[in-house]
Amino acid sequence: MNEKTTANQGEQNGSLREFVQQFTDLEELRPRWSQGRCFIPGCDDEDENFIVFPEADGTEVFFCEGCRVGGSRADLERLMFGHQHVPLAFGDHYPLAEAITQGIEPPEELEPGVLLKGKVHSINGGAGEGKTWLALWLIKRRIDRGERVVYFDSENGPRIVAERLALLGADTRRIDELLRYYPFPSLSDEREVVAEYHAQLDAFEPDLVIFDSQANFLGASGLEESSNDDLIKWATNYTRPARAREIAVVILDHTGHNGDHARGASRKRDEADVIWHAKTTAPFDRDTVGRLVLKREKDREAWLPERVGFSVGGTDDGFVFRASDGTIEEPDPESGLTATARRVLEVLRDDFGADGATSGAWRKACAKPPLKVTRPTFYRALDELKRSHEVEWVSQGRETYYYAKDNPDGGGGGEGRETYFSRSNSGETDRSQKVSNWSHETHETNSKTDESHWSHHPFRGETNETDAETYSLDAPRSEETGNSGGHLEPLSTEQVARYKQLRALGHDQDEARRIVRGEAETAS
Repeated sequence: MNEKTTANQGEQNGSLREFVQQFTDLEELRPRWSQGRCFIPGCDDEDENFIVFPEADGTEVFFCEGCRVGGSRADLERLMFGHQHVPLAFGDHYPLAEAITQGIEPPEELEPGVLLKGKVHSINGGAGEGKTWLALWLIKRRIDRGERVVYFDSENGPRIVAERLALLGADTRRIDELLRYYPFPSLSDEREVVAEYHAQLDAFEPDLVIFDSQANFLGASGLEESSNDDLIKWATNYTRPARAREIAVVILDHTGHNGDHARGASRKRDEADVIWHAKTTAPFDRDTVGRLVLKREKDREAWLPERVGFSVGGTDDGFVFRASDGTIEEPDPESGLTATARRVLEVLRDDFGADGATSGAWRKACAKPPLKVTRPTFYRALDELKRSHEVEWVSQGRETYYYAKDNPDGGGGGEGRETYFSRSNSGETDRSQKVSNWSHETHETNSKTDESHWSHHPFRGETNETDAETYSLDAPRSEETGNSGGHLEPLSTEQVARYKQLRALGHDQDEARRIVRGEAETAS
């Protein structure tokens, strides 16, 4: 950009078109420019008069006709953040040294020992090996924890799914609230279908998406299971967008003729973060208890156990589906805690008392004999204790200290200590909030009324769910209507970090935003 074009040169331009035409032909540029509402502090323009477009040398130029400013990316940074850093369009670099020195966070498990949050899981096995039973058990577990699931079913249909969920003891009071079930949907690569799928992820905010099964969805899209290019195309439309939103994905897949691994293109393995091979080692049915075993074939995080086994089938007391070996433990009916979680809590109480401990010191104490708790098992127990409100925690500088709640030595929230609890229900998770560098991207809304709009789904499978409420970081819910509404200025980098901290501590979206905005007003 030449020297004449500064952050206030917009004063010298009569219109947006005139400004753009100083640099390039407008008609040639139109397909590549980005236009939206201005988010520069102090701009009151309600129209979409803020644009960003590339110059021939690859640099970017911005201009707002409303507040009459324009310039380079550096000019925009100074206007918005002073000398603060603004992330690049393709993302910011990650400070690895800081992460190593301060401790690397373990992967978060959605289902202990089986699923990791925000990762793509492939479960392959032959016909009749219990893959769908496992998927429905995972759904039941999510519903029990108040978490949301989207289930695309191309193999079984509503009757079989409903009957099996009933046998598993799913809570019928919450199924329609927390489960979006689509029987025999048309998940093609048509732009409208893919866009509706992405909108469903944003509006419903599921914790888990299940595809049963991959071969059928590929075939319905006219894609070849044996083609790496077709696998990439399907993953780009469906599994990668979920992973980018930190939503766990389960893909049920069939094995080849030899029966020991998934059939089709090798790209299937590359696209999955975790691969389980399902095998029924003892047959089961409505009257007989058998055994289903998951054998780990791939785990990018090297976190999950090598093998997990389940007892499955009908008994005189009803149908059972429970872990019989591996790292999954059933909680005690009275305390709600597993035996490992109770032992880990005892170490915090007995070894650290009122002083509390960081997760690192606590974990090292649990790793000593006689407990010898492994790192994954410790963090599973910690997550369980936080969900059960058995521990309190407080940030002191860069460290987080944990205290046993109701510690007999007086720990867990002593006088003058500000402690935090996980006050959300067990299904509430911290959603990754992504804000465009150049514009505010919202879910489908009516631009005039600013009300959530959900006209229809092109999936052939219908759902009886009511329209989902739409949330985003920059469009909080209206207390009067419950819908998203009103344009707000974006949060700064520090405010976003504070917002995420509050969400992780259990505050809901509206409450976290009010706290962040209130702190900013107090500081000013």
